[in-house]
Amino acid sequence: MLINLIFESRHKPNMRIYLKILALFYLYGATVHCANLLGFGEIPFRESPLSWQVGDISYGILGSLTFVGLWLKTRWGIIGFFLSAVSQLILYLVFPKWYAFNAEQQQLLWSMIIFHLVTLSIFFGLLFFSKRNEQYNS
Repeated sequence: MLINLIFESRHKPNMRIYLKILALFYLYGATVHCANLLGFGEIPFRESPLSWQVGDISYGILGSLTFVGLWLKTRWGIIGFFLSAVSQLILYLVFPKWYAFNAEQQQLLWSMIIFHLVTLSIFFGLLFFSKRNEQYNS
């Protein structure tokens, strides 16, 4: 029931706008990961820690697919959004020392955690309010 509600929400006017905005954030993230792969990051790709290398490759691909899927308002775009957000939350909360080695990186890590919590909260808030409006109007 909840899964169908999530997937069908992509046709609601407010959610369509939100998915487009979210897609642009994922485009930016994918661009950053791809730039890191090309050597434009803080550390040359070959010299960066293995966790950064794996993250840049996997989230570069996932972010690109999520961007396209969210922009087109597809089911797999929403799945990509949840997969990316939840997996990064788990990695950054459970294994922060794999990704942040100094205070600046720790601050960036926390900003990513907050970003994912906010985007998920907005998604479920829009979902809740659109469902509530449907019940109220019927």
